[in-house]
Amino acid sequence: MDTTEIADWPSFHRLFAQIFGFPTFYGSNMDALIDCLSHLDEPEAAMMRSGLRL
Repeated sequence: MDTTEIADWPSFHRLFAQIFGFPTFYGSNMDALIDCLSHLDEPEAAMMRSGLRL
């Protein structure tokens, strides 16, 4: 993760959404981030890009 791309909250959320492949309805706020990250171990929830391995 290239953190030099993070300049503010919008860029933080944009980078995380890109890296993890969050769905298009990702809300770009901390609640949405927590929601998506809490489902990363549930592929059927479709909260990340298919094939991403953590």
